[in-house]
Amino acid sequence: MRTIMRIMKTELRVLFFSPIAWMVLIVFAFQAGLAYCGGFSDELRSLAMGYKPFNTTVNLIGGYDGVYAEMLNNLYLYIPLLTMGLMSRELSSGSIKLLYSSPVSNLQIVLGKYLSVVVYGLILVVMLLIPMIFTMFSVKDADIPFMFTALLGVFLTVCAYAAIGLFMSTITKYQVVAAIGTLAVLAVLNFIGKVGQDIDFVRDLTYWLSISGRSKVFLEGMICSKDIFYFVLVIFMFLAFTFIKLQGERLKRSALRSCTSYVTVLAIVLIVGYFSSRPMMIAYYDATATKRNTLTENSQEVMEKMDGGLTLTTYVNLLDETWYNGSPEGKNYDMEKFDRYVRFKPDMKINYVYYYGPGTNAHYDKIYEGLSLKERMVKVCEGYDYNPEMFISAEEVSKMDDLSRENGRFVRVFKRDNGKKAYLRIYQDNFVHPFESEITAALKTLVDKSPMVAFVTGHGERGCGDYSDKGYAAFAQNPSFRNSLINQGFQVEEVTLDQPVPENVDVLVLSDLKSSLTAEEFANYNAFVERGGNLIVLGEPKRQAYMNPLVEVLGLRFVDGILVAPSKQYLDDIIAARIT
Repeated sequence: MRTIMRIMKTELRVLFFSPIAWMVLIVFAFQAGLAYCGGFSDELRSLAMGYKPFNTTVNLIGGYDGVYAEMLNNLYLYIPLLTMGLMSRELSSGSIKLLYSSPVSNLQIVLGKYLSVVVYGLILVVMLLIPMIFTMFSVKDADIPFMFTALLGVFLTVCAYAAIGLFMSTITKYQVVAAIGTLAVLAVLNFIGKVGQDIDFVRDLTYWLSISGRSKVFLEGMICSKDIFYFVLVIFMFLAFTFIKLQGERLKRSALRSCTSYVTVLAIVLIVGYFSSRPMMIAYYDATATKRNTLTENSQEVMEKMDGGLTLTTYVNLLDETWYNGSPEGKNYDMEKFDRYVRFKPDMKINYVYYYGPGTNAHYDKIYEGLSLKERMVKVCEGYDYNPEMFISAEEVSKMDDLSRENGRFVRVFKRDNGKKAYLRIYQDNFVHPFESEITAALKTLVDKSPMVAFVTGHGERGCGDYSDKGYAAFAQNPSFRNSLINQGFQVEEVTLDQPVPENVDVLVLSDLKSSLTAEEFANYNAFVERGGNLIVLGEPKRQAYMNPLVEVLGLRFVDGILVAPSKQYLDDIIAARIT
């Protein structure tokens, strides 16, 4: 241990004798101060304009534009300058021979030089404590655990970059080449997550290797064991590579033996990384005061009731315009949308089914006119370079789940072992994908009774199957409308009152009757009211004669005349009110 500390002190002394270390400190401090002052002035300007502060700690420190996020994005500029001479200097000057002939092991050399950069990284982290301390005194109820979590993400990134830089410094005696090599490796680790994402065997390996976004999790205030393991394994891998390189030169090992050692280390890292990222092996800690990275209490209660197996199957139609939401290359990114739910249900299975069938892509209808669906699929596969064998027909899909009402659009199906199903869709709005409210609403129907809303028909009422301006179809059962009843955990159907209202109906809607109920229909209506059923009764002006008998049994009535609200902007009969 003393030898390691002696090497570390020597390396730090050499580092601070050079102008690079001081220059990096000065530039780093200036850039951090500039980033923090810019964010702070934005918050003050917003406050001066009368806006209420919102997520102030996150905006100043983490998130996307905070000081730590800014510095994290620029670390790749600093660390290669610090690590480029760690071993390259020894190789170019010939002093490496003195190290090899001294009673110092290769492991001690590697650890000593690596720890010197880690200590320097701690100095950078201490400098980042200054904006944190300032935030503590200037922001009321500042989220201190969140800030320390974000700082941890920065430090782990420094440590990982340092290990990479040390290895690159051992393979060349030219410091500039070592710095450029470090940048190249960082670029590869940033983009490797996009490589082979359409190949099942390769997808998980390359996605795990990607360093892109790993620290962003910490900047959001979340500590996740799989990300901790990732940084530890990356550090171990490149330190092991450095040791193997030194050992090979010191003992004159053959290239084959060294390559075998490299492959063995890489295999161990990938295997441990794969198993550490399995849902059952992941531990979480949400450091934010508001628990913004965790499901709400209501959602957690739903997940607690979800005993037994749960499967989420995503159906993606190649010939539909919604295809890109679940394409193979974006599969892992798409699965991340359910990480918060997997946290509370780690045994949940997530499957993807790729098929071809009738869709809403007008472009394909135009350019492939006259071709069968299968022929269209083959043509599209040629364009995307997909294997046509990965797609099944819509007929085969229909044997798995009934998607007839989805019109070929992207849809997900939750299914429990007891056979219960719930549909989760995407929507035609700016956000497209479901929020927690829509996901939980779908899951809740699997553990509790889904409320049934019945729309009465037979007397010219507004029905849930009518998509015209006066119909309720868009509000009730439009699958691409986020706030429609079927996307908020309700069931809908149309009923007539010539039969008793079914027992499973929770809410009965009667809107704008154009003729009176018969005696039998009124008796069935009364029976529903007497059993405590919920009612929504809506009537336009001049419908009082038909609507009043419905509400008079409740002690209510529609008054004569029309309620108006005179306005310079709108017609008098348009009333903007908060109805309760």
